[in-house]
Amino acid sequence: MKLAAAPFLCSTGSVYVLENLVAQRVKVGMTAIGANDVANRLKDVNDMWAERKVTCQICGGRLVHVMGLVPRHVKSGIVCIGGDNVPLEKSTALAAQQLQATKDRIHKLHGTELSSATRVVSTLALRIEKYRDHVPPAGEWQFCVAFHTEGVAEVEALAHKKLAKHLDRQAPFGEVFCCTASEATEAVEAALGELGLSDTARRRTQLPSPLNWPRTPSHGWSP
Repeated sequence: MKLAAAPFLCSTGSVYVLENLVAQRVKVGMTAIGANDVANRLKDVNDMWAERKVTCQICGGRLVHVMGLVPRHVKSGIVCIGGDNVPLEKSTALAAQQLQATKDRIHKLHGTELSSATRVVSTLALRIEKYRDHVPPAGEWQFCVAFHTEGVAEVEALAHKKLAKHLDRQAPFGEVFCCTASEATEAVEAALGELGLSDTARRRTQLPSPLNWPRTPSHGWSP
């Protein structure tokens, strides 16, 4: 069923499908104004998956490690205490210490400070649980297909909804699903159809260089 036409949040961009054959996972994501192109996004995904980019135990930021440690960094204008420490992928000890310290002082807080501390407790607890028995992920991500289209945010959201039962909640980043690339592609195509974008979306099955993204059908696009 085609959905009623409505203004799209994002004018144009690409909804892409990446595949990791070893891990038997796919990722469905998007690029738009202000976001990486597909080629750079694939590199970023592989950097995180291979743990060249690691996760700060305190703020959850992703940074390229320096000799196995999270580099010194600033979060919200403050130097994060997670810098110069091992990342979540290696240990949750620092996160656990921060969680306990926040719990110990939370009864003294009020108003916005209490709300902020409550969020910190919840976030740290979830982060620790996710990485408690962390196993380095296997395989490498490869490009499968991308659709250059209007309304990328809506297309991506609808595709995610169609794939919701396959969501991998233990993946080190979001938008990862336990299904085949064909199933993920079908979900994106169905979303495009329901949003009335099938006729204008352009499909690509070869990863272009950033300078050639997007181009005309002669550069690998098909209508």
